[in-house]
Amino acid sequence: MTLLSLPELRKRISVIDQHIRQADGATARNEILALFQHKIPREVAAEFAWVSWRASLPLLWIRVLNPLGRPSVRKHTHPTDSEKA
Repeated sequence: MTLLSLPELRKRISVIDQHIRQADGATARNEILALFQHKIPREVAAEFAWVSWRASLPLLWIRVLNPLGRPSVRKHTHPTDSEKA
């Protein structure tokens, strides 16, 4: 898995959001699946999960947020309010 920069990820998520707003769900889903091949950092996980849910990919947003809400190894980090919502 590769790691894209945060500005690049936010830009791509914004493009996906535009596709959803234009009722182009097929293109949005293809973009989301392509983006999911990269590592999604915590800073944009909630945004990515939100567009995934809106594009009718419910299992994908669960896979993105699950490690943050229920980590396999207990860490001393807590989910942010947007991650819990």
